[in-house]
Amino acid sequence: FGSFGMIALLTGVISESIFEKNALRIEEARCEREQRNESIVNTCSAIFDEMPQSENGEVTKKDVDQVLGKIADLLDQFDVEYTDQELEMMSHLMDTNCSDGIDKGEFTQTIMREIEGVRPMSMQEMQYDVAWCRNKLGKVLATVEDIAAIHLGTDSRRNALAASSP
Repeated sequence: FGSFGMIALLTGVISESIFEKNALRIEEARCEREQRNESIVNTCSAIFDEMPQSENGEVTKKDVDQVLGKIADLLDQFDVEYTDQELEMMSHLMDTNCSDGIDKGEFTQTIMREIEGVRPMSMQEMQYDVAWCRNKLGKVLATVEDIAAIHLGTDSRRNALAASSP
């Protein structure tokens, strides 16, 4: 029984050590990711601030196209694989609020997503955005149907009145 107890004790100690090392490794990776993200945000902010901005702090797609070389350098710094076509398309994907301008948040977020690649959080964000759009679209559709019903109802009454009058 003594050897079984000793084996169980050693197995427990080893298992606990493995869990602790794993937890430390996860925390270390999280800290590295936060530092990397802060560096990316600072670099994106510096690139954005070099571009001429409108009164509301937005830049044009043409302005972004002028700094694609700096964006490419940033992507290269983080070993992101991309094609020239993907890089050129990036400025067209930045205007996420369809304002015909790109603000600092849109600029930074697009580059961050390119560097991070597809991650579970980005998939969740996309799922949320689609659900939000579906919800709003459903409300708009219901409103349009209500307006159409009122409009058609008004036209039907007018037609009935016109038909009954001499």
